[in-house]
Amino acid sequence: FDEWVVWEDGLTEEEAIAVGLWNNPGYQELLADLDISQADIVLAAQLQNPQVLTMLPIGVKQWEFALYAPLDILWVRPVRISAAELESHRVAERLTQDGLNVVRDIRVAYIDWQLAVQRAQLTEQGETLRREIARIAEARLAAGDVAELDVSAVRLDALVGAADVFRTARDADLARNRLRYLLGVQLTDLPMMPAPLPEPPRANFDIQALIDDAVSSRPDLRAV
Repeated sequence: FDEWVVWEDGLTEEEAIAVGLWNNPGYQELLADLDISQADIVLAAQLQNPQVLTMLPIGVKQWEFALYAPLDILWVRPVRISAAELESHRVAERLTQDGLNVVRDIRVAYIDWQLAVQRAQLTEQGETLRREIARIAEARLAAGDVAELDVSAVRLDALVGAADVFRTARDADLARNRLRYLLGVQLTDLPMMPAPLPEPPRANFDIQALIDDAVSSRPDLRAV
């Protein structure tokens, strides 16, 4: 995936989804199962290898083959093909549902990472302003313009700001590691920087219509 994902310019949500699907072991396992189920359809469509025995005088084996071959072609073979096609369809629906679940988890983790990074940036900006206010307060205290009690409150606020910077930076690091785990790159040293998020579109949704659409189109229900 390094050929179509540029890590240095920031990781977009679509790139994260593509990498996560590529590296997800459960999704890859279902892809292999789908190939196997397709092979089962081909195998079910093939005629059974006949076993011809010649016995003189003509005995039961000759009649058994004469009856079994038409029976296999006209009745058993269509049943085998139908069962193999149903199994392949079930695997395909499971594959779709598993892919949707992976995409959902990656989208949520990506948004959480973006939110944590933006919160950390805002906290750093706020901590810079608090330090500047504390510096001004110390200068006013040295000039005798304010009381020690007023400056103590400003000092405390600056310490709280420094603690918030540490906390939000840790939260952003945890969110990034969580996303790296979902993408399957937790053991690599690939750089991860969030790409700028586009402005989200505004839309009005009909909740009941969304529920009806979800119930009617869930692949896991169709698979069952």
